Amino acid sequence: MHSSSTGAAEGQAPDRRAVTTGPVPDGWVRLTVPPVPDGGRPGSWRLAATGTDPAAQGEQALAGTRLYAGDTVACPAGTLLLVVDKSATGTDRNYRTGRPYVTEDATVTLTRVQDDGTTEVLWGPRNFAKAATALGATVRAQIAKALAEQAPAAEPLVLEEVQRPNRRYEPRCLRCERPVAARRGHLVRPADGDRFAVEHWPACPADDESDPEPPVRRGSCAECATRRGVVERHDSSGIPGKVCHRCDRWSEDADYLLSFA
Repeated sequence: MHSSSTGAAEGQAPDRRAVTTGPVPDGWVRLTVPPVPDGGRPGSWRLAATGTDPAAQGEQALAGTRLYAGDTVACPAGTLLLVVDKSATGTDRNYRTGRPYVTEDATVTLTRVQDDGTTEVLWGPRNFAKAATALGATVRAQIAKALAEQAPAAEPLVLEEVQRPNRRYEPRCLRCERPVAARRGHLVRPADGDRFAVEHWPACPADDESDPEPPVRRGSCAECATRRGVVERHDSSGIPGKVCHRCDRWSEDADYLLSFA
């Protein structure tokens, strides 16, 4: 478990920042959200589950608080933590568009937070050959069973979060509405939407503060955001974009190596 922020080299932004500064309720425990295993896909995710919806599909069938790997959180004992780790299994082509994409499997583990801050495995790890089938009736039934035995008392509080850098220049910060340079911001999921937004990291600069790296759009390469994009490509999710000659040579004909999100 993390009990303090990790220091950063002088002149560099820290890779962790405090989120909750108020008191933690008595009896709550601290824990670090399980990291994504080496080789895991960015689509891996964690959820403090509070309910299920039989009428919905996929992630929409689950209710709870989305947590992010490496963050430090406080929560009451009994919190149900769902861990979904995805890994690449190969490539395929979309039969409608003909575009290549990465195929993924998923390993699902259901755990419960104990009084001492450790987690007890209730079910799993269970591997699903196709990530899209990982949240079917089997997993939802296990969650419903665990919630019937002990429902969580409250939602977790995020104490410290790890930076999730933006890959590309962002013209508007979620908080101050000023531009954010590539890799100098933090991806966040707004409460009123599913799509990630970007905010400055670790905090928005003051009005009179000069930015050592002005957030100017240096290029339009959808992969590295530092050079001019000249070659039209599609990333692993089928998102269209232009990449520079360097990124084009690096990925050659393997579009599944690119990620524009």
